[in-house]
Amino acid sequence: MKILFISDTHLRYTSPKGRIDNYYEAQMEKWKFLFSLDYDIMLQAGDFFDSPNPPYKLVNDFLRISDAYNAWGRIYVVYGQHDMYMRNMDIGKTALGLLSQIPIMHILSKSHYCSGVPLLYGRSFGEEDKFETDSDYLNILVVHDMIGNKPLFLGHEITKASHYLREHPEFDIILCGDYHYPFFEQVGDRTILNTGCLMRMTRDERDMNRTPHCYIYDTEKCKFRKIKIPCKPAEEVFSLADMKDKPNTIELEQMITRLKQRHKVGTSYMENLEAYFAENETPEEIQKLILKGIEHV
Repeated sequence: MKILFISDTHLRYTSPKGRIDNYYEAQMEKWKFLFSLDYDIMLQAGDFFDSPNPPYKLVNDFLRISDAYNAWGRIYVVYGQHDMYMRNMDIGKTALGLLSQIPIMHILSKSHYCSGVPLLYGRSFGEEDKFETDSDYLNILVVHDMIGNKPLFLGHEITKASHYLREHPEFDIILCGDYHYPFFEQVGDRTILNTGCLMRMTRDERDMNRTPHCYIYDTEKCKFRKIKIPCKPAEEVFSLADMKDKPNTIELEQMITRLKQRHKVGTSYMENLEAYFAENETPEEIQKLILKGIEHV
C-alpha cells in the first residue's frame, strides 16, 4: 500500500494578505497535482478548510476535482480548529462534516480505522491523547496539535516533535498538523513528520522560501519518498514592495496569526464567541452590538 501524507491545507476562497497571484486557482492546481500521484489513501492532518463554512463554490470545485481524479473515499482526516464552528467538537454543521457524510472522506478517531494493512488513528484538535493500538500491525497516528521542532515566536508553547514521538512508542508513524512548517524526524524505524502548510499563506521569510511538499510511504518497502509540489517563485506570488524598511512587520503578522490559532476548545459560550471574534477579525463596534444583545437576553 502507498500512503500519501499531507498536513495543513487551509482550503479557502479568498486570497491571504500579500498574495498577488490567482490564489484560488493556485490551490486547485496543487490539489490536482496531489490527486494525480500514485497512492492508495491520503492522510491529512487537520485544518482541511480555512473556515468551517466556506462558500459553496469552493466546496463544489473541490468535489468536482476529487471526482475527476477518483479520490472519493480515499481521504482520511482529523479536524483542526479552523474546521470547527466556534471550537465546537460537533462538526455536523461544517463543510468537513458534510464531506465525511457523503462520504468523500473519513474522519479518524482514537479508535482505529482499518484500511488494509495499517491501522489508522486520529486525534483532532482538543481531543484526548490516549489510544489503544494493536502491536501486530503498522500503527499510524494523525494529530492536530502544536507539535514542532522550534518555537515560532518568543513565549510560544510547543511540544517538541522528538518528545512526542518518544511519548507515543505505540505508533510507527505520526503525521502532525497545526504547526505550519515542515519537519521529518526518525528514531530507529519510527517516524514523526509534518509537511508544512500546503500553501504559502504569509510573507514570513520562512514561508516564502519554503517549497511545499508531501510524502508517500510504501508499506511494502517501508520507505518514505518526498515529493515537491510545483509552485512559483515567491517574487511572482507575493507583493514585496511594501516590505521595505519594515523588517518586523511580517514576523508580527505571523505571531498574530499563530496566537489566533491557539484558542482552546471553550467550555463556555463566551469563550467560543471571543475565539470567533479573533479568528474573523470582527470589528469592535460589531462586537459591542452583539455583546449588548446578549446582555439583554
